[in-house]
Amino acid sequence: MIFIPNKLVPFIMPVVFAVLFVAGALLQVNSWNDHEHFRELLKEGKSADAVITGGRFSCIEGNCSFYHVNYEYAIDGKTYHTSDEHIYDYDAGDPLYNSGDHVSILYLPSDPSFSYIATNLTFPREKATYYGMVPYAALWGGMISLFWKPYRKYHPTSLLHNAVFHVRHLVTNVAVLVFVQVAAIAHEKHEAFRIHALWFFPLMIVFAIPWIEIARLGQHDNSNDTIASVKNILLEIAFPCFLGAFAAFLTFSTSLRTNDLALAVYLGASCIIALIMVQFWHVYKPLWDDLQRFIGRANSGGQE
Repeated sequence: MIFIPNKLVPFIMPVVFAVLFVAGALLQVNSWNDHEHFRELLKEGKSADAVITGGRFSCIEGNCSFYHVNYEYAIDGKTYHTSDEHIYDYDAGDPLYNSGDHVSILYLPSDPSFSYIATNLTFPREKATYYGMVPYAALWGGMISLFWKPYRKYHPTSLLHNAVFHVRHLVTNVAVLVFVQVAAIAHEKHEAFRIHALWFFPLMIVFAIPWIEIARLGQHDNSNDTIASVKNILLEIAFPCFLGAFAAFLTFSTSLRTNDLALAVYLGASCIIALIMVQFWHVYKPLWDDLQRFIGRANSGGQE
């Protein structure tokens, strides 16, 4: 068992949350930057001649038919090397290209190092839509939801109660983050916003509003309990709103994503706000104590 000083125990979960919060945000940043590069490539890309320098097959779960190639090309006297471009929708056993073959590529004038083989543009078309952003948003929302448990102090007596709370926060956070990405893509495609609002807002009414806490509020006679319930209601509504605003600004602001200093300050400040809102120190210290007591009992039982 790893020994952790008692003074550091309350900081373990906040640090883990901060890492996941920032890592998820950076995945979204990289995904959207790639998305914009692919979109520009399809709209503004210029043709050039490239020479294949190598290729290889890779394996995923025993399937070794995934084909990648390397090539180099020169733009304005400068040579660029591109490695491991996945040849999309190709599953034959023989190489499609050999070293020394000439191929036509499409490169981005504003960033000549970004290119794709002209006959392989199906993949960037796929990746420039829902392929990258939506799965990352769902994963990010799921990770954040694992750390949200404001009802611990109510001491739920059944697994069902715990499951309801966790599922509600999972659906809320995932839906908020996915909706931001889908709405941004819809905006680029000039799709009607109401198409996506039809699934998002009903979900938020059912899952994001703490109906159970509102019901508890009506049962409180003690003024302190009433104040605590109102605080919890406001906090539970405020957190997904904050998360949505944070993700929306990160998604729609290209200047923020491409400015390292501004991005670092934005992520740091937002992470601190999120930590304060989920009240980690009050929630997870008892959980860690319970876990240590459980491990202690298991060890003492094993020694006996």
